[in-house]
Amino acid sequence: MITSLIIKLLDLYSLIIVIYCVLTWFPVSQTGAIAELRDLLARICEPVLAPFRKLLPAIGGVMDVSPILALVVIQLLERIVAWLL
Repeated sequence: MITSLIIKLLDLYSLIIVIYCVLTWFPVSQTGAIAELRDLLARICEPVLAPFRKLLPAIGGVMDVSPILALVVIQLLERIVAWLL
């Protein structure tokens, strides 16, 4: 039971990262519901993404691969949790 809860939480966090990344692709005004959602997701995602940005800066100064690395690590954590528990 605890294993499935942890895996579901990690899946939810992965989904949050994907939604945050999609929202950053589009220009959004500084006010409004979408801007508030993007800011909320940034507060949730940035603590995890920031260390990956330090490890591997943006490719060509443009393409940020930190979400991809974070998602790979989350998938590895899911497999480790499933294996251990």
